[in-house]
Amino acid sequence: MGLYKKCTKYIRKKLGLLKDVEKIENPIDANTMETFDSWFKNKNFVKNYNEKKRLDSFREVISIWENKDVFSNVGSLLDFGCGTGQMVLQINQKFPDIKLSACDFSPESVKITKQLVDSCNCFVDDIFDIKTQEKYDLVLCSEVLEHLLHPNQALKNLSGLLKENGKLIITVPNGRVDTFIGHINFFSPESFKVFLEDNLPGFGIETGLFNQNRNNWAIVYAQK
Repeated sequence: MGLYKKCTKYIRKKLGLLKDVEKIENPIDANTMETFDSWFKNKNFVKNYNEKKRLDSFREVISIWENKDVFSNVGSLLDFGCGTGQMVLQINQKFPDIKLSACDFSPESVKITKQLVDSCNCFVDDIFDIKTQEKYDLVLCSEVLEHLLHPNQALKNLSGLLKENGKLIITVPNGRVDTFIGHINFFSPESFKVFLEDNLPGFGIETGLFNQNRNNWAIVYAQK
């Protein structure tokens, strides 16, 4: 961070003008259920998070996946780490026949998602200690792995939620341009694909970029 930005941040902090995400000093400490609950309780945070360019990027990656037939013959979908529920909302609007479920370790996130899509089965769950026994045709995990201390274990846990011939779809920021201090992991397009291949041997894997190359997407097939 340059001297000007450091001075500006210091002044804003003294005046109490820092946004919640700007107060992060340690990304490991920041990525807790309590922190995310406090953010999702903040209506201004949710409003700012749901900015138009973010929602447009969701539409873009959903269209990419649709063109690759990801949603064909999908009866059930779980969004693990549903955040503000916008991805679930867009999928519901586009594919109303899919039975949707969504979960997050933040109860406030689950509450927001349920308010957006009442037909969605929403529940609290932990990606490192998954309680649900359900299996799904399609599991979505969007903008989650970059926040985790052990993303390899989370990835393996997610794959265990798939039905036979199921698919896992993932997005993470492109680590070559991602500068957010709240992220623990920074995946370049190359390292993201290697990460998936190393942790999910025997799975078919396809990757790409979207949002003007700011984000990685992946499709993981339970059988090649």
